Amino acid sequence: MEDLIQLCSVLSQRFANETREDGTRFVVLSGPDDEIKEAATAAILEAHDEELPNDWRYEVCSLAADAVAEASEQEELSDIAAGVAESVTTVSTSALLSWYADLPGRMCEAEEALSSGGAEDVTDALLQGQWMAAERTALCFLQTLEAQLQESKEEG
Repeated sequence: MEDLIQLCSVLSQRFANETREDGTRFVVLSGPDDEIKEAATAAILEAHDEELPNDWRYEVCSLAADAVAEASEQEELSDIAAGVAESVTTVSTSALLSWYADLPGRMCEAEEALSSGGAEDVTDALLQGQWMAAERTALCFLQTLEAQLQESKEEG
């Protein structure tokens, strides 16, 4: 975990907020084209879970890097990912519906929440679906980085 904390401390500085001409804000991975950026880019793409690159997934990965950078070595990645999911899940119904409308394939997240039996109504299923997507994104990003660190150690 120590190596992952160090890597995420660097990545936390490399994720940057930028603004498009229309005023929308988005997260980018900046910095030199080096092994760190290459590893992070691969982990971000893996965390997209077959979606095309999009702002929401980049934001979740950025928040995951921030959370690990501030974590202790005893914290579990699953707990960190759950915290990230909690922070990124929207409570505004219109924003939540907009998130699903951005990529209609995301409805499978709400369907999964409904089928798990934890959702009480449609709005709850939408919220739980987004939370589950955020948790999976953060966890996948972090586990991919962790696996890359392990591979690097084995090679070196």
